[in-house]
This record gives sequence, structure tokens and C-alpha cells, in this order.
Amino acid sequence: MRASLALIALGALAAGVAQPDGRARKRVVRRRDVEEAPVNLVILEGALARPAELRLLPSGSTLVSLEVTIATVDGPAETAPVVYFDAPAWVSSLPDKTAVLIIGRVRRRFFRFGGQTQSRTEVVARRVIRQTSVTTARRALREAGAAVEIAAYELGVPG
Repeated sequence: MRASLALIALGALAAGVAQPDGRARKRVVRRRDVEEAPVNLVILEGALARPAELRLLPSGSTLVSLEVTIATVDGPAETAPVVYFDAPAWVSSLPDKTAVLIIGRVRRRFFRFGGQTQSRTEVVARRVIRQTSVTTARRALREAGAAVEIAAYELGVPG
């Protein structure tokens, strides 16, 4: 959890909200700068617990399933299931232990199995980035930081 919060703060920094020396930088963040609803934003930094798994859906779309292990500061690592619809081809070939940055949203879906209704909470990825792609990761964090700033503004949180 702490790593995710640090990444959100880094995203706000990269979005131009503040400079490393603490001085405020003037930049207006508008809703049109952000593609997703800012109140459902997940940023995960971790490593794949198993290789990516590609599935073809009846609709013809593809789905890549990932299992991301996130290190914690004070306790055992946590694992989060991630799904990525119509992902780029390279995502489906990621091996286990690949360091990744995931930006997406939380979703709880319900389904019937064995005659009973069950549910699963997962992250629906909008972006999956190898952590070796520093420029791409910074750009994605800027976008996420803009979403956080918009949500804070709309909630009336002083900046």
C-alpha cells in the first residue's frame, strides 16, 4: 500500500503540482486531461508472480491475466489479480518476476459457478509498463497525478 501511495505522490509531483524543492508550479489540470474517472484509480508497482496468461473471449477480444506481487514495508508481500483487455501483444509474453507498473481501476465482478453466485475483486489495467521503461512510466504517472489532483479539487481538498 505504501508503495502505491508513494507513486501517487510522485505522479502529482510529475504532473507539475509541486517541484522537488517544494515550490508550487502553476499548471491547471482539467478533466479533459484525464481519460478515466479519477475516483477509481489504482497504481501498482510490483513483479509478476507468474507468467502472463492470454485468453481469447467469445466476443473475439483478448484478455491477459496477470498476478502482481507488491512488496510491503512491514509485513508479507500482497498479491493482486490484474486483467488487461485487448492488451498489446508483448504483454501476453511477460515472464514471471518481471517488474511492472500497472495503472488502472478496481472492479468487482459477479459470476455463477457451481450453482452459486461468487465474486472476484481485480484491477482492470489501462496501462502496463515495464519498470525499465522510465520515460513511459513517468508519462503514465503524470496522467495518474492529474487524476488525483482533479479528484482532490472536486472534493474540496486544499492543495
